Amino acid sequence: MTEQESGVTKAQVADYLRRHKRYDNIDGTGEMFFGAMYLAFALDSYVSAALPQGTFYQKGLGQFVVMYGILIPVFCLVAWGSKAIKRHITWPRTGYVAPLKVTRSSSIARMVFVAALAAAAAGVFAMVRWGRLPNGAMLQRIAWLAMAVACYAVAAHWLSKEHPWKFFVALFMAAGLAAYAIARPDGSNAEFFRPVMVFTGMVWMASGGATLYLYIRRTAPPAAGSE
Repeated sequence: MTEQESGVTKAQVADYLRRHKRYDNIDGTGEMFFGAMYLAFALDSYVSAALPQGTFYQKGLGQFVVMYGILIPVFCLVAWGSKAIKRHITWPRTGYVAPLKVTRSSSIARMVFVAALAAAAAGVFAMVRWGRLPNGAMLQRIAWLAMAVACYAVAAHWLSKEHPWKFFVALFMAAGLAAYAIARPDGSNAEFFRPVMVFTGMVWMASGGATLYLYIRRTAPPAAGSE
C-alpha cells in the first residue's frame, strides 16, 4: 500500500515538473504570434513602398513612424488574442502553471533532427544554386531563407514534440521558399523578401491554428462542478 501511494506521489510530482513544458506551445499561440509578426513586417514593407516617394514617411523618422504604427497595434492585438486563448481555452483544460527552467541532456532523437534540419537547409541552398542565380545578392537571400526554415523547424522540435507532422511543414516551407527563389532571381531585396515574409507568416499561422484545433479536439474541459 505504501509503495502504491509512493508511486502515485512520484507520478504526480513528475507531472507537475513537466506541466510547464506543455505551455510552451500547447495551443499554438506561440506560432501564431511569430506568424503575425512576420505578416506585420510584410505589411510595413508593402505600405512603405506604396507611399509617395520623397515624403516624410519615406525618410528617417517617418519610416519609424510607419513601422511602429503598424507593429505596435499588431503586437497588442496578438498579445491580447494569445491571452484570451489561454484564459478561455487553455487554462480551463490544462490549468495554469508558471514557467520553470529545466535543462535536459542531448539525445539521439535531437541529433537526428538537427541532421535532418541541416539536410533541409542544404537542400534549400542546392535548389537555389541549381537555378543559376547571381552570386552577389543571392548569398544573403539564401542565408535568410535557410534561417527562416531553421527557426520554424527548431521551434517545432523544442515546443511541439507531440506533433511530428510539423517536420513536414518545415520541408514544405523549405520547398516553397526555394521554388520562389528560383522563379524570381531578379529584383531588389525588398521586393524579393515581401512575398517571403507573407508566405512564412502564413505557414506559421496555419501551423499554430492547426495546433490549436488539435488541442481543442483532444483536450476536453473539466466537467461543471468538478475540482
